Amino acid sequence: MKLKKVLLMMILCLSYVMVMPLAANAETIGSKAVSEGGKITVSGTTTNGTIACAIVVNDANNELVTMETCAVNSDNTYSYTLGNTFSNGTYTVKVADYNGGAFEELSVEVKDAKSATPHVKDSVPKTGTSSPIAIAVIVCILSGSVLWIMSKKKVLGR
Repeated sequence: MKLKKVLLMMILCLSYVMVMPLAANAETIGSKAVSEGGKITVSGTTTNGTIACAIVVNDANNELVTMETCAVNSDNTYSYTLGNTFSNGTYTVKVADYNGGAFEELSVEVKDAKSATPHVKDSVPKTGTSSPIAIAVIVCILSGSVLWIMSKKKVLGR
């Protein structure tokens, strides 16, 4: 009986580890960024399964300027004009599936800015990273706890 529980827990853990890479296969393809009037527009296509894109813009000093998200259309395309008005200069734009994965890195030069939105560092949202290994460990602990509780109920006759 104990061997069955251990095997079941191993199967649950392995199934999670095997499914995670498949879920993260969505990516952006052929993105482009253009500038007009101090505004940056990012567009491109994605693979099936992507519902939103994360767009991160850094300045020439690699400082975060803005981070925004945009929806992906039903035909897997997206086009989004960022809310900021950028000052003249070269910016790095990174585009990825909002759920994570590989990103495309683009360079765009703003030449025709009229009046830029002030860059306020502290108002830019920060994001964390979620580690699939940590999630796998939590799933294993939870599934083991459920099995342990189920076995205790069986022993106590509940």
